[in-house]
Amino acid sequence: MTDHRWPAAARIMAMHIGQPRTLRSSPDNRPWTTTFIRQPHPGPLSLSRLGLEGDRPADTRHHGGPDKAVLMYSAQHYPAWRQRYPEAGFGPGGFAENWTVEGLDEETVCIGDVYAVGTALVEVCQPRVPCYKISKRWGIPSLTEEVRASGWTGWYVRVLEEGEVETGATLQLLHRPYPALTVARINDLLTGRLKEAALRQAVYDCPALADGIRSAFAP
Repeated sequence: MTDHRWPAAARIMAMHIGQPRTLRSSPDNRPWTTTFIRQPHPGPLSLSRLGLEGDRPADTRHHGGPDKAVLMYSAQHYPAWRQRYPEAGFGPGGFAENWTVEGLDEETVCIGDVYAVGTALVEVCQPRVPCYKISKRWGIPSLTEEVRASGWTGWYVRVLEEGEVETGATLQLLHRPYPALTVARINDLLTGRLKEAALRQAVYDCPALADGIRSAFAP
């Protein structure tokens, strides 16, 4: 059941940044350029409308920009991923997120949520849509689809007010205008697990939703 309650205290457990690098991943061993493997950085770091200081996406067509300034992922998912794939060594940053967060997940985060973090303000604007690079990074062909099916995708925020952020910073929810539009429900609509025409319309009409994903909910 979707939880619309005001979430408890949350914090950034780990913060990660990276630059494009060339990797060779199984099974084809062909080179590819990516910023998927980000390194931990305690901060403080400047957070601008385009993202964290020192972080740059390799594929600017599909990643980065104001509506993908920061990728967040819930720390509570990692124990299950480690249990399923102990050889992979999943841990914070394993899904290319900038912020691994405690106290939040897709069931308790809503589109339009505004958080104070450090001296910045951020707004949740879309779920992360899993792509082939998740499987490619880890050499697990089924992983991208497993992430999609689990709903443990992570989510993106845009920056409303620039500032500084560091590891350990709390995320204080200031505003929740769309409590029914959790990231989990959005994911369920995207995958067809949930079929509610009225909800799809509400998502489409939500002004906080990133334009890049809006077409997926067109009536």
